[in-house]
Amino acid sequence: MKKLLLLCCFLLCGCYNHKELNDLAICSAMGISYNDGEYDISLQIVNTSAFDQKTSSDNAVFYVYNEKGATVYEAIDKISKDLSKEITLTQLKIIVIDENAITDNLNSLVDFLMNDLEISLNVLVSTTLKSTPYDILSVVVPNNEINGTYLSNLIEVNNSNFGNSYLVDLSNFFVNYLTDYNNIILTNIELKHPNEGENNNDILKDTDSISQLFIDYPIVFNKDDVYKLSFDESIILNLVDNNINGNSLTFECDGGNFSVMIFKSKFGFDNFENNNIYLNGNISGTVNEYNCSYDLDESDTLKKLQDIIKKEIYKMIDSSFDNSKNIKIDFLGVGKYLHYNYPDVYKKIDDINTEISNFNVINKIDVSLSKQGNLRGDINE
Repeated sequence: MKKLLLLCCFLLCGCYNHKELNDLAICSAMGISYNDGEYDISLQIVNTSAFDQKTSSDNAVFYVYNEKGATVYEAIDKISKDLSKEITLTQLKIIVIDENAITDNLNSLVDFLMNDLEISLNVLVSTTLKSTPYDILSVVVPNNEINGTYLSNLIEVNNSNFGNSYLVDLSNFFVNYLTDYNNIILTNIELKHPNEGENNNDILKDTDSISQLFIDYPIVFNKDDVYKLSFDESIILNLVDNNINGNSLTFECDGGNFSVMIFKSKFGFDNFENNNIYLNGNISGTVNEYNCSYDLDESDTLKKLQDIIKKEIYKMIDSSFDNSKNIKIDFLGVGKYLHYNYPDVYKKIDDINTEISNFNVINKIDVSLSKQGNLRGDINE
């Protein structure tokens, strides 16, 4: 009888923490700027009524609200009061942080992100240098999709297909902040205005948007500098981190070019000796587009293509490593490798970003190619 009464109490009392959907403002993306000692916070709020076709006359699926405050919490509270709703960050898909928030007030920003237990550690973190987070989150995207969801999916697609973005979620962001052997690297999202000739992956086409979003190359931050990687450096960064699988890469050859679908790659530092750091890599793929002068049906042609890829990758690695020395930013993760595998060596390093100039990289790469079935070798004959 007591068990029955206890069960009835649970059934009748309802959920203590239950909140009506109409009382909540569901945030799908957050933009964080910092200027003149104040945070400028943009929240992308889902218009839940837009999904009810019977009652809604408003087609907008999200709105972006913006407020300033001495702290992030103060700015969010202002937005909450304006909406007369409680802000919930449980459905957050992406956080866009501007340069000033990272370079000028990173400690306070990380305190907020670590203390807000609502935000999932899987939320993607990105940046924008030329634009503002508010402008990025305000763009209406194709098919009237929620901008935050679209952006998070877009970064993942650019990373898996093109290698020009770099996936960083909140947990990675915290690790990079808390360790002295890592620099903060983030995908850069920008706006391309009409008549601008940016040579990047356009992601909004045939829309009426005044501006277009595109994924620019990753940005690396350290305590002193901000640097935007080149396309080659972005590819090498993702190769070293083993993010290049399922990507299509194009290489020049005698009389044209060819594209290779990379279905498997594995890279890693595996030895350190006499200031030489050894980088080994294996790439397997198929030739899926071919426009070179020599015959692909000849037995030694695939070997020639493999040699072209190895030579090009060697050149890209050497160039990337040399540039990391010149700018004094270890964006390829040499410090991380030494920290875990050669702790005695790492303990003697005051700052890996400056002392990386004392190291040399030695590459060993194996490439294995196969021919896609219907490609012809006489295409230019």
